Amino acid sequence: AAFSTQSGKLEVQWESSSSEDVHSLEVLCSGNSGEQKLIVPASKTACAFSCIPDGSTYTISICALDIAGNKSRVVTQSVVVNTEPAVYRAWLDRSRVALGDGTKEMVLFVQGCNFGQAEDGLFVVQLDSYDTIPHVLEITDATSAFCSFVIPPKKGNYTASVIYNDLLLATTTFEVCDSPCVNEVMLSKTQVPAGSAHSVTARILGTGLDLCTDVRLSLLLDNEVVLEKKASPLSTTSYECTFETPVEEADYTLSVTVDSVQQDITSLLQVYGTISITSVDEAYAPLCNCGKEIELIVRGKNLNVEEDALLVVCNGKTYKPYKIESSLCYVKVFIPVSACARDIDISVCVNGTESETKGVLKVLELRDYIDNQFALLPVADKTVTLSKAGSSLLKQNTQIAAFTLGKYVVTQGLWYEVFAWAKEHGYTFTKEYTVQNISSLLPCTDVSWREAVVWCNAFTEWHNAHLKDGESAFTCVYYEDSNCTKIVRTVSGDLTLMTDSGKSDNPVVKKSANGYRLPSAAEWEYAFRGANTSASDWDFSYAGSTNLQTVAWYSANSGKVLHECGKKKANALGLYDMSGGVWEWMSDWAISNVTRRLRGGSYKSSEEECSAACDGSAKIPYLSDGTIGFRLARNK
Repeated sequence: AAFSTQSGKLEVQWESSSSEDVHSLEVLCSGNSGEQKLIVPASKTACAFSCIPDGSTYTISICALDIAGNKSRVVTQSVVVNTEPAVYRAWLDRSRVALGDGTKEMVLFVQGCNFGQAEDGLFVVQLDSYDTIPHVLEITDATSAFCSFVIPPKKGNYTASVIYNDLLLATTTFEVCDSPCVNEVMLSKTQVPAGSAHSVTARILGTGLDLCTDVRLSLLLDNEVVLEKKASPLSTTSYECTFETPVEEADYTLSVTVDSVQQDITSLLQVYGTISITSVDEAYAPLCNCGKEIELIVRGKNLNVEEDALLVVCNGKTYKPYKIESSLCYVKVFIPVSACARDIDISVCVNGTESETKGVLKVLELRDYIDNQFALLPVADKTVTLSKAGSSLLKQNTQIAAFTLGKYVVTQGLWYEVFAWAKEHGYTFTKEYTVQNISSLLPCTDVSWREAVVWCNAFTEWHNAHLKDGESAFTCVYYEDSNCTKIVRTVSGDLTLMTDSGKSDNPVVKKSANGYRLPSAAEWEYAFRGANTSASDWDFSYAGSTNLQTVAWYSANSGKVLHECGKKKANALGLYDMSGGVWEWMSDWAISNVTRRLRGGSYKSSEEECSAACDGSAKIPYLSDGTIGFRLARNK
């Protein structure tokens, strides 16, 4: 209730009752003008009384009547009658808003009377717990006003107070929420045949989508937009739009923008043509694995568009793929029993028709298999002096002698093959290993620095025991004595540092030896960066790429489990998993006579730990864990 200078009366407003029993309302006004009584229909929400605007107090009483004249509880309100502004109602254009960026605004509206009497600067809106400077209301006419203000940049519940001359007239509240976020894009069809348009419905799911004003779906090909469609709201958590697909064969990406903000979530739409086979990856198996399974990889186009369309034929037997993607599929076949090394043809049938593209499974003698699968690749053909620095461990003018480095870290299969041989030839290890399949490409982990160097000597002697005609023996690298006559063949189980020369944590290194060894941190990083200071790879953040996803298993994509070597992209030298996978032991001390250095990061590591700039980690030489392995090096 408030006095209106326009009507010259005390105006009263109320909210109508939702009860069907209400027949009418009894409104009483008591004050200097005496008592006035009005009976009004239930449908009315306002009335007015005569009064004198002298600053005196009037009391308004109101109750509901049913058709029999029974009265409800009486509600009363006192009001000072004068000519100053009064507010009946204040409301906002929205009660929930998304976090602002410092520019987005919301609007508060005010309804009342006598606004024309308001003095400049005294009729304001104050945001409790946020604003220190009030917002001046813009008066539209004697009964309405509004003001705009910037959405607060912090989440929370806020109160907007309407104040005149330091007197609180009304309040209203609103909530500032997290910005809208898309969590998933679901398509009614993810694959459609090329040649004609098809209707596809996309449902966009997320949080806070009721706070959006514009949600758009874009269809992209090679990062170029080929179609854009505005989506319509379904609920507070979903939007939907239907579009016609392109007719050209391609894999399209669907992306979403919310109020012009690009969302991280995407979806794929495959417009496919006919299935075609482009290649079958060459595969290798040792003779000792005949009768066991091996995985083959078939590459092509549209491989996943028809169920049961593909069959792989090996040695007259057919096999179904166990995993199929658009451009490649995986199939496990049994290695045929062979008495000697041989090549076995692999063919692929598409809907019963044999493809012209063939593959080969090479069954090899054990030594040939190891040379092929676990090759050490050339990194430096001669001694080089670096013209450009890398990290703090690879300084300018560092000299790198000619050496080779393993394309994979030592795998479980290779470790066990050498481990089993070594135990029968005078070597002693502190741990037992049960992986007995030479083809296992999972990295060997839980290996201490002590075990790694002893195993390097064992592999050197294994190699010498399997020499081919005309080959020369390798020389072991690690020794117990300064004359390099006593090869280190025992892993000490003593859990104390043993750093005297020739002891387990500080063996004598024969620098001229050409056997297997651990790389130095400088050698390792030189290989990590691609061994070419003038190439762009040298400055890549990761081994072979600026995008860690393509070259590494790490915390964000590994699922916190170990993955096989060689499944990600190699660097420029053909070395796999230099970033991520497993931490790799270096030959260097990190802290002299205390810890040995580790580099490269692991499947549990952050992006930073997998980068070239990271100096790595370190561990006491007799310790190990499930994230640590090693990679072989050799002098050339």
